[in-house]
Amino acid sequence: MDGTISTMRSMKRAILLAVVLVLLALLAPGPTSHSGVAQATCAPNNEGKCEDGPVVSVKPCVSIALPISGTSKCVNNSSANGGAIVNYLKTILKLLGGAIGLFIILMLIIAGIGYITSFGDPTQIKNSKGRVVNALTALLLYLMMFALLQFLVPGGIL
Repeated sequence: MDGTISTMRSMKRAILLAVVLVLLALLAPGPTSHSGVAQATCAPNNEGKCEDGPVVSVKPCVSIALPISGTSKCVNNSSANGGAIVNYLKTILKLLGGAIGLFIILMLIIAGIGYITSFGDPTQIKNSKGRVVNALTALLLYLMMFALLQFLVPGGIL
C-alpha cells in the first residue's frame, strides 16, 4: 500500500514538473536576431570622445513566443509600467481573474439549480448549500488575492 502511494506521489510530482516546464517553454521569448538592448551613440565632448561611455536604451517592445492578448507578439517594455515581464503578467492576471469570476458564477448557478430541483431532499439541499458556501469562499479568497496583487504589482493590475 505504501509503495503505491509513494508511486502516485512521484507521478504527480513528475506531471507537475512537466507542466511547469512546458509553461516556461511557451512563455520564453521567441528567437530574435538582435539583442534585447540597443546601443545608442553618446554625445561626444569637445575632443570627440564619450565621457560616460555609450548610452544604453531599452527596446520599446519585447517579442514573445506566446501572445496572450490579440495577435501581437510584442509586449510593451516601458519602465514606467514595470517593464515587459510586469506587463505580460498583468495580462495573464486579468485573464485568470475573468476565468475565476466565470467559474464562481457557474458554481453559483449550478448550486441554485441543484437547490431548486432538490424537491425537498435533505442531501441535495445540503450539497447545494455547500456549493454556495464554497463559491462564496472562493470569491472572498479571490478578492483578497486581487487586493494583495494590486498592492504588490507596480502600477496595480488594472
